[in-house]
Amino acid sequence: MPSKLSERPEELVRQYLSDHLTPSEMQGYNPQQTDPTASDFLPVTSNWSDWGDTYPKIVVTEREGPQIPNAGSTNTNSIQGDGSGSNQLATHNITVSCQALEGEDYQNGVDAEALVHDLYQEVKATGQNNAPVALASGVWMAVPTPPTWTENEDETDSGSTRTWVQGQGTVPVTVLDTP
Repeated sequence: MPSKLSERPEELVRQYLSDHLTPSEMQGYNPQQTDPTASDFLPVTSNWSDWGDTYPKIVVTEREGPQIPNAGSTNTNSIQGDGSGSNQLATHNITVSCQALEGEDYQNGVDAEALVHDLYQEVKATGQNNAPVALASGVWMAVPTPPTWTENEDETDSGSTRTWVQGQGTVPVTVLDTP
């Protein structure tokens, strides 16, 4: 049966995380909460500008497009050197970023570093405990990578000088498009 992507891979990952992250593992924040004024609101978005200075947040994006395994090689996966072939197997590296601001009054008195750590660990556990996750027909999510940690003390692109803390990792998503 033919298959193709019906949504962008980052949107499939975003929806999976929104539906499966456990609020009790994230210092009381709830990715299923839809009221942005609620104290337990946690946006899980695929667009950085959707939530601006709302913190904490989880942002799911694809930055570099797909990688085609063995492209230009032999027919080990039925892909020809020009990208054609009976099966189109691609890996999309999806970036998941968890971010919080220093000095905020987060639930349970948790600080930004601990909150970001908890958020990313829950993202990683959600993927790892269920891997590989079938996101759609012919689309699988693998285990998220360990995060890299960043702290920025002089963000100036939005006029904000607030210090944010971020944990960021990669979620490989394999897509098999069949004609």
